Amino acid sequence: STSGSFANLLTQDGTIGMPGTTLWASILLRKNQNNDEPVAAIWHESNLQWCDGCTANKVAVGYFGSNSNVGGERRWSLRIQNQFYPTSVPMVPNETVFLVLKFEFLAGSTLVSLFVNPTALGNDAPLPSPTLSQTTNTPVSIRSLALYLGDDPASAQADEIRMGTTYACTVPDPSV
Repeated sequence: STSGSFANLLTQDGTIGMPGTTLWASILLRKNQNNDEPVAAIWHESNLQWCDGCTANKVAVGYFGSNSNVGGERRWSLRIQNQFYPTSVPMVPNETVFLVLKFEFLAGSTLVSLFVNPTALGNDAPLPSPTLSQTTNTPVSIRSLALYLGDDPASAQADEIRMGTTYACTVPDPSV
């Protein structure tokens, strides 16, 4: 809403993505099964919150099946639109991963940084270096968050989804 916590990030069409602003997001994600079934959190511009395929304008983190496999190893990955960027961090079944995203909304593009299991928490300084960063060719617009946790109820789990305008808001220190 125009008076809510993210009002300064809103564009004229009401989506998050105002140039010159930054959004942080984090999630605890665990893939329970040792297979190529995708599991992901997807930030996108569609009005259909659950719909991953309704728009190409999206950023996602998770495991994306064969798109996340490198040399036979399953890896946690970043997806921007329809491009996949595997990290060097292996996806280990039944092991929870802490994924943090930083969206830097620029004029005409968005810089997206992914941090996998950052060790600096809360107000720890300095901020850790991202695991990987990519710049989009077009601005990212965010209206919804979708979770895909596999075809089976036991495929994956997600917890502690947070969004804020600072690292400390989305990566609280252990006392929180």
